[in-house]
Amino acid sequence: TRTSSSLTADSRPGLFIGLVAAIFVAFWVWSTRFATPLMGGDDVAYLHKAVFPAKGQWFYNRYVHVYLLKVFDALRGGDVFQSARTWWSFTFATTAAGLAIGVRFLGPRIPIRTLALTLFLLISQTSFMGRAGGAFADYTNMMFIMAAVAIYLHSLATEDRRQGRPGWHELAIGALTLAALKSKETGIILAWLVLLFLWSQGRIDLRRFVRKLAWWAGGFGLAWLALMTIDGWVLGDFFYSAKPNFAAMGEIHANKPVRFGRSVTNWLEVVWSPDRPVTRHALRYLGLLVLAAPVLAVFRRRRIEQLLLWLMPLAYLMLLIVVHTRAPHIFSTRYLFPILPVACLVAGAALYDLGLDEVAWGELLRPRTLVPLLLGAAIVLVVINPTLVADLDPGALLAASDLTLAWVLLAIALVILLRRRARPAWLA
Repeated sequence: TRTSSSLTADSRPGLFIGLVAAIFVAFWVWSTRFATPLMGGDDVAYLHKAVFPAKGQWFYNRYVHVYLLKVFDALRGGDVFQSARTWWSFTFATTAAGLAIGVRFLGPRIPIRTLALTLFLLISQTSFMGRAGGAFADYTNMMFIMAAVAIYLHSLATEDRRQGRPGWHELAIGALTLAALKSKETGIILAWLVLLFLWSQGRIDLRRFVRKLAWWAGGFGLAWLALMTIDGWVLGDFFYSAKPNFAAMGEIHANKPVRFGRSVTNWLEVVWSPDRPVTRHALRYLGLLVLAAPVLAVFRRRRIEQLLLWLMPLAYLMLLIVVHTRAPHIFSTRYLFPILPVACLVAGAALYDLGLDEVAWGELLRPRTLVPLLLGAAIVLVVINPTLVADLDPGALLAASDLTLAWVLLAIALVILLRRRARPAWLA
């Protein structure tokens, strides 16, 4: 059984709703303190289109987020740069709230410790927080994708009660798929959730799959109809979204071919970040937890739907690898932003399945645990990063915004301390 740090949500739903609302407000208020309104590059073009909407390049496919920027521009009285800052804070806060909802449905109770560490995983990503305030489509897709995954996890948690009948979950995921696709092409990853519709209550059910697909298509179609209506009002072309500019898309996605192996190598370097200082290695540790999650899900005998969902970040990375064999883009961490919160959720699932919420915290201060803990942490850090000694600067570590080393030490401490008097939960 879980410890008192896990609160039953089913008996006290108001508590969890209040917790999610508090997370939303806290992250919005906190993020507005450092979000900058202008990065330079794509975000400037998006802001320009928000003020002066017109058909053309930059509007050919990725423009749902431009309409949303326009709404926030109106709310901020026409100050487009501050509207970008407010919009980013909104997407960040909404993503954090969606991440909290996703963590809630990792088990029958609210895993408080796992929730706290999962949210910390998100804000510890220096590359992600380093672009705070930028009006990039990647951040908007991040919000849409995280929302869809949270809704899907809620559908899994309530599936037995609904006897597998489809409904608003699939409808909402369909609408979010359209919004994500029309913000940036990376939204195609939500097709992974459509694939998971094949399973119902742990087994393949083609009849229910067809019904779920119909509800999903209904949400997709309604969202597209709404977009077409907005196009007719703003652009004067009701069918604009149904007429993609393939020539413009080809300029981005069909040039400068790269060998598949080179694309794999480049993206692994982006994730592993071999040349960055030790204070910027948060992404590699997140990646290790993402790799561990499916394995732990097997030990925990998780449902096949959850096991496949934990593979979603890896599927997204494979998508980037394939696309970048034909695309001339730089290999940037910005393209990982849409899946980053889901990766944090999957990492949180790994920690939860290890038994994070079952740890006896009093064990930490006992010498028999503390000494091996510190020794083991030092050894693992040196093995993972041989240049640790050269990079280690106490002043830089204390000033690092992502506190990566603190998180790594905490994660290693938890792994070592994840034991009880009985057998570990994940081997029970």
